Amino acid sequence: MQFEIKGLKELRDALDPKRYKKVVTRVLNKLGSQSKTAVSREVRNTYNIKKDRLDAGFYMRRAVWENLAVILRYSGRTPGLQRFDAHTTNRGVTVKVLKTGGRKVVKGAFMPGKIIGIYKRVGKGRFPIKRLYGPDIPGMVNIVGTDAAQRVMDENADKLLDHELEYELGKK
Repeated sequence: MQFEIKGLKELRDALDPKRYKKVVTRVLNKLGSQSKTAVSREVRNTYNIKKDRLDAGFYMRRAVWENLAVILRYSGRTPGLQRFDAHTTNRGVTVKVLKTGGRKVVKGAFMPGKIIGIYKRVGKGRFPIKRLYGPDIPGMVNIVGTDAAQRVMDENADKLLDHELEYELGKK
């Protein structure tokens, strides 16, 4: 994702370079934090995943004077299907991946007692078995998170820029 805030070039020409960097750094870091929160909230509203599991894959590199950019990176291991409210039934395992949809049955799947995960046999024999995974975190973020981040940028960028500019110009 890449977003741009309008009006920064005019601000750079009007302010002292040191004050400009202070204002822009604070605005970018606040927008980055708000975007990270909005993306996490939107993904959790759509997908049935816990906050701690989702936020473990989020990384934010904050803006500094030398590099006026905020980087939000979403990575991490793909969560296993057991993270999506899994229950064992006679027909297999039911999971609820999307909050709006119903439960889905994974026929022939099983959850061993001592091993974490949902597994399914490959072929007719006892082995091999394969572990089943849900949607990956970057995929979830790309589907629903980019709109949330854009919405935060559109709604809050001007307000934050005005607030930080008034604060900086109000100091002696």
